[in-house]
Amino acid sequence: PTSEAMAAQIADPSASPGPSHHRALGYSLAPRAMVSVAPAPSDGISSLAWAPADPSLLAVSSWDSTLRLYRIADDADDDASVVATAAHPTPVLSCAFVGNDEACVVTGGVDGSVRCVRIGSSSDDSEPTVLLGMHGAGVRVVAAAPSLKLAVTGSWDKTVAAWDAARSPPHSSRVWSVDLGAKCYALSVSEAAAAPRIVAATSERQMLVFDARKLVDGTPRKEPLSTKLSPLKYQIRAVAAFPGDEAAYAASSIEGRVAIEYLDTPTRSYAFKCHRDAELAYPVNALAFHPRFATFASGGADGRVNVWDPAAKKRLCQLPGRFPTSIAALGFNCTGEKLAIAASYNFENGPAAESGPSGTPAPPPKDEIFVHRPMAHEVRPKGAAADPLLHGPGAAAETVASAGDTTTPPGGAPPPS
Repeated sequence: PTSEAMAAQIADPSASPGPSHHRALGYSLAPRAMVSVAPAPSDGISSLAWAPADPSLLAVSSWDSTLRLYRIADDADDDASVVATAAHPTPVLSCAFVGNDEACVVTGGVDGSVRCVRIGSSSDDSEPTVLLGMHGAGVRVVAAAPSLKLAVTGSWDKTVAAWDAARSPPHSSRVWSVDLGAKCYALSVSEAAAAPRIVAATSERQMLVFDARKLVDGTPRKEPLSTKLSPLKYQIRAVAAFPGDEAAYAASSIEGRVAIEYLDTPTRSYAFKCHRDAELAYPVNALAFHPRFATFASGGADGRVNVWDPAAKKRLCQLPGRFPTSIAALGFNCTGEKLAIAASYNFENGPAAESGPSGTPAPPPKDEIFVHRPMAHEVRPKGAAADPLLHGPGAAAETVASAGDTTTPPGGAPPPS
């Protein structure tokens, strides 16, 4: 559906053609309709990053070689405006704000470059970039945490590196690097101030967890805290560390499956199926934790977004409607009251996924960014304290079987993976 049709569907569930999962769930819609952020990038959206303390500032990287910063207003319409752009020489694969500095965004390029964009350093809305350094291949992901005050990059050159954006050339901005032994496909940094952890997933399905405090150049060995083969049997698409001090992470794969791994109590770990229609499994491209409740959202190539409670092993909700195309990225803002959703075709089915006139490949769906304001029952676990920033009453999580959905949550004992 077009963005206009989707907006109408979200406003009026009865307008949705075919099966209606959100009607079966019986959830109320948020008081504010989901909004489409414009103008969207002109090519594939690669990542989203909210500012660490400003709940209205959103950074978006894309394959059109541009970083965009949007201001999402807190008015009745959630109006969005572009406040800054930064052109890059090649497509931008990822971005992240560094530490608590909301004027600094670090980007990773397909050319291996790691760049810093200083917001407000230009007299107009076109910001210059400063080259911090280079990887030997494309930078797949950039991550950061306030406690580290560093940007951490994972690259296809089989390394993870940290960068100090405060160091200006000609001084080296690279603080340390570590060899993973395989290409980095996903990366996440925990927010735990006492023991910040870096979780990296490789092309060989290895999951490596590092204590960021021990990764200092000059040390003879940089051994990970944990190394294990992922229980997911196919390529890993995303990884997200639990918020707070919980030593755990979630990982997703192209097989329509998510794994929850607990580092201190491995017996609690489990994996479950999701983002599936009958026998068809879709890649789970994106994971994002709610900053307050440790529930998380998953986005798949089926164009759907689910929210899960990993502790209860339940799905809390599925957002109403199917998005226009694959979910490429997700992100909750710092207060948890906004969820940014990037709908951008990842060419999972190739360029000829849809046929145009005379059998010619149709152009891919338009890339779009949506902002959803979750209601309480969509993100809050059963029994959790009320949050004044969220709308609506709390609600118990439902199993998918009771809602008539084909997505399979891990209700009860962990299922075999």
